[in-house]
Amino acid sequence: MEPKFSLTAYVVVMSVTGIAVSVLSNPQFVVWTSVSVWASGLFLWLSYRFRTRSYPKRRMAHRKELDRWVAGQWVGQAVACIGAVALTSFEGWHVEAVPTPVTPLLVGAMLGSAAVFVSALVDWYWVLPKISGITGPLPCVNVADGQFRLVTKLWFAHRAAATAIVTVILAGIPGYLASTSDSGAEGAAWAILGAALSIGYGRVGGDVISAFAYFLSPPVRVARVIKVRPDPRSHQLEDALIIDVSIQGANYKTFAQIEAMAAPEFVEPGTLIKIGELSDVITSSRTAPACVGPADCMGMNWYCFRNPSASTLAGAKSVPAPWGGD
Repeated sequence: MEPKFSLTAYVVVMSVTGIAVSVLSNPQFVVWTSVSVWASGLFLWLSYRFRTRSYPKRRMAHRKELDRWVAGQWVGQAVACIGAVALTSFEGWHVEAVPTPVTPLLVGAMLGSAAVFVSALVDWYWVLPKISGITGPLPCVNVADGQFRLVTKLWFAHRAAATAIVTVILAGIPGYLASTSDSGAEGAAWAILGAALSIGYGRVGGDVISAFAYFLSPPVRVARVIKVRPDPRSHQLEDALIIDVSIQGANYKTFAQIEAMAAPEFVEPGTLIKIGELSDVITSSRTAPACVGPADCMGMNWYCFRNPSASTLAGAKSVPAPWGGD
């Protein structure tokens, strides 16, 4: 997830709803949620900084800038939320008379945005450094995919967990409001909304279950070379490298795409294989990597530490950033 805009949006929602909930008489929930997010960020940041000691020069300027941005987010939300709780406690700023749905909706919004934000922190501090080569070998350099087994499993697991939390909140809060409403019409409206969201949750639920199952036994892994048919009209299979995985499926980049380039260039994250189709993927016998090493980057891995656009909103094409070696 892109830090400057996407993550900032979740932090703003979490902070604004946290301030509102603290004023509406539930400061304990705000403190626990905010401190949990802060503690998660601190733990992941310390782990990340420890693991980057082996390859300090791979943490390039564009990554350092975004690291400061992300750290400011998990620290900033804690300052905003706990500061609001302190003010309401000392000054007695509480609003008692509020419509019944307001507090549950605010609590749900804060909890959901916190779950997504923590999931994004796992991506930022653990998953992306691993597959970008900041903390170890690159998947496009090491075709042997065994060392990326754990990161693949974690990627599936934390994305599935965050999605499950958000979808349960979306489906559960209308049900709660329907059961506590004093108005028949209002209760019916909440019940209809809850039923509609539950149907939507059911559609997402299948992908969540698959992702949790793949956490136990992933059918594909980051850095695995597979056979794909980029052109449905053709019977020819091409070798491709798995670049990333998510609750939607897995992205790949074909070796032919890279070999056809006149010069190294990062073009796109990859082509998606839907999660329900991953069990049918055919493994290739290819052992030759796309890149000889980081110094010979060919743009295969969109998340490579040499790609300045890897974590930008636009995802613009870019050439590998200059790098003097480890």
